[in-house]
Amino acid sequence: MELEMILHRFTVNGVGIYDFLKKSVSPDVWKKEILPNPAVSWLPKPALPFYGNRMSWFTESGCAAFKKHTLPFFKRFLDGVRILEVVTDEVSLGPVIYEDDWQVVVSD
Repeated sequence: MELEMILHRFTVNGVGIYDFLKKSVSPDVWKKEILPNPAVSWLPKPALPFYGNRMSWFTESGCAAFKKHTLPFFKRFLDGVRILEVVTDEVSLGPVIYEDDWQVVVSD
């Protein structure tokens, strides 16, 4: 599927920043300090199936909010880690399984 919009993705070593951070901290820190923090909890977390590969992209609005609220908070846990922002307007994606004003989630 071709989406006709600019999309953003933040990665560390080719892994989405949320997945990278989750693997970089203890489960306790992830559940008690990171997920409930307003810097993270503003983004809707849709109930998606646990099977299959998924990839999340931010819309322009989502990217702006992520850069303002979430990225500075994440950097406290990822000190010295190189974070790459991938920006594209021509992403060939699998089926869209979720979309809102902030994000697009696709399946392989």
